[in-house]
Amino acid sequence: GNNLLAMAWADRRITLAEATGDPRTIAVMFSSVSTRYSYAGAPATARALLEASAGLARELAGNFQFEQHGPHHRRA
Repeated sequence: GNNLLAMAWADRRITLAEATGDPRTIAVMFSSVSTRYSYAGAPATARALLEASAGLARELAGNFQFEQHGPHHRRA
């Protein structure tokens, strides 16, 4: 019932986020939707989404730092 509908909406949110092509939006949706999967009893899926979200966030942070300070200040 409601759980299946919620999961369908969660999947749709990810699809829409990916359609934007914006890594920040995708990272936020991965994180948000992971909670839904966790509550639904799918912890492996929830964890995979959280790890993907964290990876995008780290990538964004690295790119921001590179853009702001140039290549000689970029952390490894």
